[in-house]
Amino acid sequence: MCECHKSALRIRFLLHKITMFAASTGLIAAVVAGQLHSVSAANRTALWAVVHDICLPAYRSIGVAFPCLEVNIGDGLDRGFAVLQAPSSATHVIVVPTARISGIESPSLQGENAPNYWQAAWDARRFVEEGARRNLPRDKIGMAINAPESRSQDQLHIHVSCIAPVITDFLRDHQAEIRGAWSPLRLKLSGHRFVAMKIETDSLAKVDPFKLRGLPSTKASTGQQTLAAIGATPRWIPSSCVVFRRPRLPPDSKHWRQSERRFVTVNPVSIFYLMTLLPRQGIL
Repeated sequence: MCECHKSALRIRFLLHKITMFAASTGLIAAVVAGQLHSVSAANRTALWAVVHDICLPAYRSIGVAFPCLEVNIGDGLDRGFAVLQAPSSATHVIVVPTARISGIESPSLQGENAPNYWQAAWDARRFVEEGARRNLPRDKIGMAINAPESRSQDQLHIHVSCIAPVITDFLRDHQAEIRGAWSPLRLKLSGHRFVAMKIETDSLAKVDPFKLRGLPSTKASTGQQTLAAIGATPRWIPSSCVVFRRPRLPPDSKHWRQSERRFVTVNPVSIFYLMTLLPRQGIL
C-alpha cells in the first residue's frame, strides 16, 4: 500500500473520530463542567476516550491536537498531558494526563518521580487568557481537582479557570490567616469550611501540591478531598537595609559630621494559595 493511500486512510479514520467527538459535544461539555446529573455512570471514561482515542492519534498522525488545544508528549506518554477546551466557557480548560490515572486518590501521584501536572496546568492558563482576550492577573486564575464524589470522570483532570470574585475577595480578606502550613480558616465560604496554606513561589515547577504534607487530619483521606491552587498577586517584603552617609554642617557647629539616611529595599514575592474543601463539593 503506497504511503499516500496510508495517509488518506489515517486522515479518514481521524475525521471519523472527530465526527464522533462533534456528536458528543454535549457530553464533553457536561464532563468539563462537572455536571454530574448530565453524565451517566457508563460515561465516566468519556474524557479519557477523547484524549486517548481522538487527540493523541490526531497529534501522532498529522501533528494536530484537535479537538484538544494542546498535546504534549515530549517526555513520553507516561509524563505527557493534553489540554481540552470547555465548550461551555472560553475561559475554562482542563489538563488531562496522557497516562491512565483515575484521580486525586491515585497512589502514583505520590511517587518520587511522578510528573508535576500542576505546573502543566498553570502553564495552560495562557488558554484562559486567550479566551478572555487579555492578560489576567495571578489572583484571577485558579486550578482545582475535585474529589471522587464530586467529579463526573474517572480520569485525572485539573480544571483551570477564572476565579469567582467571591473566592478572590474571601482570600484577600483572610490572607492574614493563611500561613506556610495548613491551617483552618475562621469563617466559611458558601457555607463550607476550608483549610488553606500559602507557598511563596512564582510557579509550581518545584512544588507539587500532591506531595505536600501536614494536611490537618479529618475523617476524609487525602484522596477524598478537593484540592485547589490559586495564584495571588505579589506582595512586597524587606530584603535589605542600605545606609547612605553624607557630610552635613550643622547650623550650630563649625565641624562636619556624618548623618545617616536609611532606605529599605524590597523584592516582590509571588504566592500560591492552596485550599482544600472537605465537604463533597467542587471549588471551581
